[in-house]
Amino acid sequence: MKSLFSNEKEVPVEIPFTKGHISSSGSDSPTSYTGTPISVDDEFVGGEAGFFASVFNLMNGILGCGIVGLPILVMNIGTIGFTVGLLSVAIFALWTIDLLLQICVKYKTTVYEDLATLAFGRPGRIYTSFVIALSCFIAQGAFLYIVKDNIVGILQGLFLTDAMGENTSWYLREENDWILTLIVIWGIVAPLTLPRQINFLGKSSGVAMLGMMVFAAMLIALKSKVEYPIHKSELAVKFLYTWDQEKSYILEEKCCFDVDGEEECLKNVTVCSWGDGTREFAKKLDYQFDFAGANITDPKAEDILSLDSDKFVTHSMINEVSRFNGSNIYGAFPIMIFAFQCHASALPIYSEQKIPTRSNFLKVAITSITLVFLIYWASAIAAAHTFYNVTWNQVMLPYIAMEQSEILILIARITIVNCVTLSAPLLLYTGRKTLVMLFARPGSVYLKEIQSKDNYIKKHIGWALVNLVAVSILVCTIKNVGIIFDIGGAVTANSIVVILPTAFYYKLMILNKPNGDVENSTEPLVEKKKTNRGPMGKLLETVSHYIYPFVTGAGLTLMVVMLGKIVMNSMY
Repeated sequence: MKSLFSNEKEVPVEIPFTKGHISSSGSDSPTSYTGTPISVDDEFVGGEAGFFASVFNLMNGILGCGIVGLPILVMNIGTIGFTVGLLSVAIFALWTIDLLLQICVKYKTTVYEDLATLAFGRPGRIYTSFVIALSCFIAQGAFLYIVKDNIVGILQGLFLTDAMGENTSWYLREENDWILTLIVIWGIVAPLTLPRQINFLGKSSGVAMLGMMVFAAMLIALKSKVEYPIHKSELAVKFLYTWDQEKSYILEEKCCFDVDGEEECLKNVTVCSWGDGTREFAKKLDYQFDFAGANITDPKAEDILSLDSDKFVTHSMINEVSRFNGSNIYGAFPIMIFAFQCHASALPIYSEQKIPTRSNFLKVAITSITLVFLIYWASAIAAAHTFYNVTWNQVMLPYIAMEQSEILILIARITIVNCVTLSAPLLLYTGRKTLVMLFARPGSVYLKEIQSKDNYIKKHIGWALVNLVAVSILVCTIKNVGIIFDIGGAVTANSIVVILPTAFYYKLMILNKPNGDVENSTEPLVEKKKTNRGPMGKLLETVSHYIYPFVTGAGLTLMVVMLGKIVMNSMY
């Protein structure tokens, strides 16, 4: 057994992967071969990517909408709890990537679903394909919900207006965000998913990843723009003044009323045009201003800046972040795992290296995960220490509630919407391919499966339409992105990052030995030159029969607990 702690040396050999595939005899035997090891998926064999290109690609596979849900975790589990937890998940993600690499070297495959077939036969492949497809679907839902949550505000910020008055354009009203979202889904995402190959999206995906990094930078920069408490910031005074003057419409539910059996809503009251999230944020702040006590007879928004905070202002903000809160730690890990989910895409990136060795890719993985960890940590800490106890589970909501047209906020919103819009077609392609290949003949290649016109329409376009309709329904009906993070972390990310890699390794590397003398094969991806296990390597080998089943069991337990929590929350 080889691990991150062993002293084995490896040197690359210039022998390609052997062609072959899992037996099509109908046997569900986990290690049934046609006589040769499994081949690499033809679509992923490039061999042209250098170190920096691989780091960039892997970071692109990791960075995603998880960044939106991390700041609230700082408040839930504390600064130290968040730092240690995020670092632990990052190290764990690296470890399970290494487990997958070892299996890939031994069995000569870089297809995640093939590892499942090797380990657990057809049932294993079905479950893994389902998890990957569901993961892509959930990620699309989260991405496009971000579009829905921001697109109206971006337009309002660009046009320097709020959704006020009878004559306000329909696309500037928050109640029409679902229409704009559908336009993005069917006008931008859908056309990008129709070509047989989407290599052209590689560069746009890179731009999307850079956009995510800009978004993180904007969160950090906004820390210096928003003072504590927020009524001292020019960005917030208009929002707080509007709430102070009009909050009775919300608190007393006077925004809408019945007229001859039909519901009519006030369109000239600002707070009545706010979305549910903005209203809840304002309620949670609970700001009250005593203008009369300060002898201000005709108050304006800018007068808030001159009020004595101790005498004439009350609010619920508390500038404290606990160091550690263990009571919420179990609920934080699924979201953190979701943020570092990249394992299915890591294997193709591994095969695309100029010299595809385990040691080379571990350097890539360590670099990528370290950089992503720093981006996640810095942006989450900055956002949490901006709003403290009123930090929201949708990190941008407090900023956009205060001021839509602030340039830093606009840049952050535009970059993240651009990022998720350009990333959604890639996720759809991956999920669709997984489902098509699940029902294809063993050894098939996706591009050959959709080569004919009939298959292109039925499989390629058909699955895309099913997926897009389902995503459209999901995004337009859910009220909070938190449910997506919960399910994604509990089921899909937990399976891909925790449960499956450890289960694969235990079954294929501990319990079973590969068929044939793969250890001494003349065609390995890497060749052992010297074996000299250190004390740590021997210790790990001794307890390996217990480590991997324990981790798999812990992942399954976490899945059950989180699913139970989701069900209970939905019921009550």
